[in-house]
Amino acid sequence: MQFFHAKVAMESQNTRRIYYHKFAELYACTPKRFSTQERKFFAVSALAKRNASAHKCVNFLRSLLEIKLLLFNTLVILFCIAILFTRCSQQSNTNKKGTLSDTLAKKTFIIEYENFETGKIIDSVICKTEPSQSFTLFLPPSYSAMKKWPVLFLFDAHARGKLAVEKFKDAAENLGYILIASNNSKNGLSLETSALIANNLIGDGEKRIAIDKNRIYACGFSGGARVAAYLAINRNDIKGVIGCGAGFPSQQQQVFRKFDYLGIAGKEDFNLLELQELAQSLENNKFRHLLLTFYGKHDWPPPETVQDAFLWLECKAIKDKLIPQNDTLITEIINSFQSRIKTAKKINNYIDEADCYRMLINYLDGIMDISSYQEELTKLEQNEKYQERQEHENKIFAEEKSEQKRFFDAFVNTTYTIDWWKKEVEQINKRNKKEKDKIKFFADKRLLNYLSLLAYTHSENALNSGQIGYAGRFLEIYYLVDPENPDCSFLWACFHTLKGDSAFAAGDTAASTDEYDKAFGVLQNAIKLGFNDIERLKEEPILQKLKNDNRFDSIVRLL
Repeated sequence: MQFFHAKVAMESQNTRRIYYHKFAELYACTPKRFSTQERKFFAVSALAKRNASAHKCVNFLRSLLEIKLLLFNTLVILFCIAILFTRCSQQSNTNKKGTLSDTLAKKTFIIEYENFETGKIIDSVICKTEPSQSFTLFLPPSYSAMKKWPVLFLFDAHARGKLAVEKFKDAAENLGYILIASNNSKNGLSLETSALIANNLIGDGEKRIAIDKNRIYACGFSGGARVAAYLAINRNDIKGVIGCGAGFPSQQQQVFRKFDYLGIAGKEDFNLLELQELAQSLENNKFRHLLLTFYGKHDWPPPETVQDAFLWLECKAIKDKLIPQNDTLITEIINSFQSRIKTAKKINNYIDEADCYRMLINYLDGIMDISSYQEELTKLEQNEKYQERQEHENKIFAEEKSEQKRFFDAFVNTTYTIDWWKKEVEQINKRNKKEKDKIKFFADKRLLNYLSLLAYTHSENALNSGQIGYAGRFLEIYYLVDPENPDCSFLWACFHTLKGDSAFAAGDTAASTDEYDKAFGVLQNAIKLGFNDIERLKEEPILQKLKNDNRFDSIVRLL
């Protein structure tokens, strides 16, 4: 090392400048798609091939050290020293020729990411690993392949990749996240099939886009939420999960690795109780987790809740030192929750106030001092009015769970007539219209939505198995519970088509024609109510006979 420094001191400033300029010229000629470190490596290697004496090469490298390169650059330079001395000794014996392109050709480990348009939703990108699959892609406007970016893989319950991306686009743009949503994963597929689709999606994305492998997240809605959780349970590279409207694949799911989990549910979502139970289980098992709620049904969350979800992921990344602390972001979080706390205090909503303090603590614990927020929460939890309200809420939740079980048992018991169901549903609707207690109000809403889910599931299963009688009974209950649901009208179309097929097979042409006419009528009603799943309409095998009718094409055109 002393010899090295002595050599450096002996070289003239002019010689050092000459070699530095030669390096700069070679560096500028190196393609910009490579990283800065790689371009420097190529330039140094090329300079060596032009045959410089050993002491000049050493002196040149010393000049690089003097411009205060980072530690990584220093290591690269030390590696280059060995290469340069080797080349200088070789050139005394032989006159081998080489070019910069030779060096570039040998750098086969470099990944050349694809140039997708940024700041715009790309509806369909075909998977190279599995051409039968595709995904919707969003790259933030500031995206560049010169750095790695966090990514959120999205799974919708009905393979609506574009819809999922639209829900998360604004927040992803603000915080610099890549969004990749499956156009194939949907309810009705086995978890194994969905996982295969998801694994192809992740593998394809990693090869084609500059993804930070330390910040891979999965997110889904309803059945898609279970797919996201399944991935995190079975893969080691999923850092966190956002589960919207559903939890793990099984409530008794065994988990052998920890990952961050953020649950989201509407206050009218029939799966809210499930996510509450999951949150308690995650707490018992020392997971980092949080449950967010919003005013809505079983659906993707609204923009403000999506923003909260991204901020939660950012806070966990800061705590894990995956990204530097962002004081502006922290201030934004504090101001947001303090505003919500102020609103809750004005209307004496002790439950929401306490929840805001808990969320604020959850976000910032491990990043800054949260003792003042913890003190405020403790003081609130000791408040007699808060305790009364919390006890009341727990009682309502227990009653709701009991009611869900009662209705589930009634669905599979044919002794419960349509008149009985009509009376039960009317009683819930009547009570709910007059309900002033918000906790009870939302509990009744969730109960009706739970009945809607049961009716949908039982109706669809009965239709797919050809049990027309059971299907009719379940659809009548469905209509009582949720008459404005477009899926109800769609399933009625399937029901009438099956009845028409049965009459046609029996030779009753008049009856079959009548049933087919009814099927077209309820299909049109489904569209009026908002049905827009053209792929489902085209691919539904039960509707095969309708597809031979010109009216079917007219309905497709409406979509």
